Amino acid sequence: MGLQLNVLVGDPQAGKAYFDGHCASCHSITGDLKGIGSKYDDPRQLQNAWVAGSGSAGGRGGRGGGRGGTATVTLANGQKIEGALVHEDDFLVILKLADGTRRSIPIDNGVPKVEVPDPQAAHKKMVLELDDPQNKNMHDVTAWLATQK
Repeated sequence: MGLQLNVLVGDPQAGKAYFDGHCASCHSITGDLKGIGSKYDDPRQLQNAWVAGSGSAGGRGGRGGGRGGTATVTLANGQKIEGALVHEDDFLVILKLADGTRRSIPIDNGVPKVEVPDPQAAHKKMVLELDDPQNKNMHDVTAWLATQK
């Protein structure tokens, strides 16, 4: 039998406290993360899933959306247009507006400015905050999530 690594070395109660303070504003253990501890046979998969932000039911967190989510286009005159991003390249952005119509906006030399929020921004920031020499917070949260069957 090969070497077995155990990532369940954290303190589940400390993990719950960390979750309540850092994750509960976007995630719910009774909502998008319900039963997360039973979704992964291997605790390493559980840890990788929640750290990457792909452990929820839809894989997009409690509120997020993927590329193709809401975009804001700021025209040269300062007017802002918001809608669902349908297409974007160096020359054109196409939005689906709230009324269901599509609007095509040409892009010339980076104008207008197109902003699409990164749905994983919070998780990327969190990973930096979790970066301590022993990964204590990460192990604590993993240990607690593993108890959530």
